[in-house]
Amino acid sequence: MKKKIIAALLCAALTLSLAGCGEEKESSPSNNSTNNSSTNQQSSDTPTSDPGSSSDQQGSDSAPESDQSDAIRLPEKITTAEPYAVNNIDYTGWALVGGLSEEGIDYTDEQVEAILEGFGGHYNIFFNSGGKADVIASAEATSMDYELINGNTMITLRNENAYMAGMFTVADGVVVMMLVNQAAPASAYYFVQIDEH
Repeated sequence: MKKKIIAALLCAALTLSLAGCGEEKESSPSNNSTNNSSTNQQSSDTPTSDPGSSSDQQGSDSAPESDQSDAIRLPEKITTAEPYAVNNIDYTGWALVGGLSEEGIDYTDEQVEAILEGFGGHYNIFFNSGGKADVIASAEATSMDYELINGNTMITLRNENAYMAGMFTVADGVVVMMLVNQAAPASAYYFVQIDEH
């Protein structure tokens, strides 16, 4: 019974964080002050693997990359991870395998199982061509637009109801996508690639 209550609470918290207010605009991204300690500024100072191999990603006529990433809010633990530049992620699928609590602690296996149970057993993101992605949870698909930024080390996913952003890193030889709902940026979800579709 205790596990069901915890699962229900986690599910409710995650549902609220996913349904965040994606319509809210950030203040001008041209303000590059350093008072936002959770903004990932290290990727320009940190070498990444093959940052020039961005292939044909979206965003060629958008704002400069530094302006795009300045407004992204990430938990401190994520900003200390080593950024990793991904190649083209079109036609790949990613599955939720872990996460970071608001307290900055990685979820246990039991907590991840409870989260997945709340999402009907799985939470996957499938990236398609043209900057489109399908987020599948609880047997429902939500379409989002995605963009790789910051030399392909960071990603944004948006639709009219939600705005998620995050970065890529490598852990134990596996590429991990760490996503944060920008309406509730204190916690994160970890995804790993499961297939190409």
